[in-house]
Amino acid sequence: MKKRRTRDIVIELTSLLDVVMILIFAVMIENSKMVKASEAEAAAANEAVLEMRNELNETVLEMQNELKETEEEMQNRLDEAEAEKSRITDEFLGQLKDKDKEIKEAEEKLGKSDEELAIAKRKLAEGEVDELLNRIANAERKLEGYEYLSKMVAVYNVGVESIYAVDDPDNELYRILTFGKAGTSDEDRLFEFRNKAERSEGIGHMNTYLTSKLDEVLKDETAVAFVIFTYHTINSRGLDRVAVEEALNELVDKYTGTGLRYSVNIIDDEDKTEDR
Repeated sequence: MKKRRTRDIVIELTSLLDVVMILIFAVMIENSKMVKASEAEAAAANEAVLEMRNELNETVLEMQNELKETEEEMQNRLDEAEAEKSRITDEFLGQLKDKDKEIKEAEEKLGKSDEELAIAKRKLAEGEVDELLNRIANAERKLEGYEYLSKMVAVYNVGVESIYAVDDPDNELYRILTFGKAGTSDEDRLFEFRNKAERSEGIGHMNTYLTSKLDEVLKDETAVAFVIFTYHTINSRGLDRVAVEEALNELVDKYTGTGLRYSVNIIDDEDKTEDR
């Protein structure tokens, strides 16, 4: 009886041990699954981090390239601005020199006038009144003659040329069309152009100006007007010269039978003048 009880106890302990071992194996299996899941999650996280790092590197590289391009563009613009500043400075200095020359010429004329006035005062003080009056009368007659000549004979100059950079003679900056009455402020009329459309606009202004002036001058049948087209074969474009000359020929045809005279002054190695 006692042996049987002992055997039953052993059997129960053995069964309990089997249950414990099964539980241990179950825990080990579950733990292995959790470890594998954690490793998979860790691998996925590492892959995501690596992908993010690659994207970040690509973004940084793109930003560096864009920054480099921006710096190059800014440098180019700065160089262009410096070149334009240099050109404007050169033009301004050239204008200053021209103005300085004009001022010196005016001062010289003023000095001559002061000298002539001093001579006149001295002659008047010395009693040479008759000679002084004769000179004044002659001067008045000359002035009247000049005024009449200015009214009866009008000269209108027309020109076309290309303007090049000071530091680069092969770099054409723009072209200009000039027109106006010689010896007057109108002579300074200037129209800049860079393409065919702008050139046509300038020629239109020229036609309007010349038509109004010629109509006014040639109302008097005894009056004479000259239109002189001057260009240099080296510093002017052939198409510009042709366009201006065609417009002037059409204008001259409108005044056939009047006192209008038209000539072309070509400046090259051998100067030529063609009357039309």
